[in-house]
Amino acid sequence: GAVFAGEKILVTFKSDRADGLSEGSAIRYLGQTVGTVKSVQLILDRQPNHVVIEAEIDKAIQLRSDVRGNIRIPGVLGSASIIELDLPAGATAAVPFLKSGDQIPTAFVGLSIFPAEYGDLAGEIRGAVKEFREANVVGDFRTALNNFNAQVTKAGNVMESINSVLGTPEAQTDLKTAIAKAREAIEHANAVTANFEKISNDLKTMPAKLDATVTDVQAGVTDARATIKLAQDKIVMVSDQLNRNLDKIAAVLDDARSISDKINTGDGTLARLLNDPKLYDTIVTMTQVINETVKDVQRLVRGIEQEGFPINLK
Repeated sequence: GAVFAGEKILVTFKSDRADGLSEGSAIRYLGQTVGTVKSVQLILDRQPNHVVIEAEIDKAIQLRSDVRGNIRIPGVLGSASIIELDLPAGATAAVPFLKSGDQIPTAFVGLSIFPAEYGDLAGEIRGAVKEFREANVVGDFRTALNNFNAQVTKAGNVMESINSVLGTPEAQTDLKTAIAKAREAIEHANAVTANFEKISNDLKTMPAKLDATVTDVQAGVTDARATIKLAQDKIVMVSDQLNRNLDKIAAVLDDARSISDKINTGDGTLARLLNDPKLYDTIVTMTQVINETVKDVQRLVRGIEQEGFPINLK
């Protein structure tokens, strides 16, 4: 196709050779002409020697800056070479567009009777064959096979040794006995583990039980203290009553002693004393006081026994 009209950008191609390439040679992209070669210059004062090609490319097509060049001879009749542009395989990332002053890496491909893919495939095959030879895969495979054969032989020897040891009836009986003992040991270990777990669970619940017991003991102590306090209060009350009754008995005894003194001193006649109402009243009072004192003591004993302190009076 014709070269695109419009603004151009000036770029250079660098290649190791440029057979058949000259001023005016076409630059193509996707089969279409997008530029022309302006000059071809051989560079001999730098190593390695190479060729620099100056060219114009239409700016409107906006080529990617990672584009690559291939110098090809289109036919077998010796026609002029062209530069074909293409992108590297897998080029998907966003890159800037090609601009004036950029240099495009270029390779000389030569006669292009076959598509470029065939040349690439041939190169890859040659590289693979070279790597295969250099890697000495065949020799390594023989070595690996020999090692595998040796390992198989060793495994067979080990199996024969095991069979020679375990093949006798005595060895088989011993092995069965050992397996049975091992099974018993495992079962015993499982039982011990279960007991240990039970003990562990009991230990976990023990603090709570101890707390409950301490709480019960504290409550019992509190109740005992309350009972003792109540008993003490009753004992004090009855004791006070006894003291009052004893005071009355003491007063009656004083009256009785006064009467007895009168009898002993002969003060008055016996008939007067016997007929004296005071003597009768004193005896009645003494009897009442003694009865009340006995009842108070009985009430004290019953109260103490009701509070849980039995008393055996003989």
